[in-house]
Amino acid sequence: MAFTGAVPTYICNTEVKAGQGEAFEQHIRDVVVPAIVKARPDLADDWTLLKPMATESEQPSIYTFLFFGSHPIGDWALGPILTAAELETFHELTAGQVVWGFAGAAV
Repeated sequence: MAFTGAVPTYICNTEVKAGQGEAFEQHIRDVVVPAIVKARPDLADDWTLLKPMATESEQPSIYTFLFFGSHPIGDWALGPILTAAELETFHELTAGQVVWGFAGAAV
């Protein structure tokens, strides 16, 4: 059976430092989401964030951003959207990101 839902264009796995899951989620809710809505309303409904089943542990957690639509990857960069301090907080909570691009569903 073929999948008929929206297919992400990009998947971005973000490693959140150990014990920082709640702070990361709060930063996304309180800072990143409002900044995107204000600066790039065209992107506001074209992404979601998946959280791991366990976020508070002695191990890093992987959060996964799913980006939809035909926006180029550069449109998703937080640098032009967040202030320097907000971007610094994002980087303090994370240990790296890996991004994959997709052309669409295969079946």
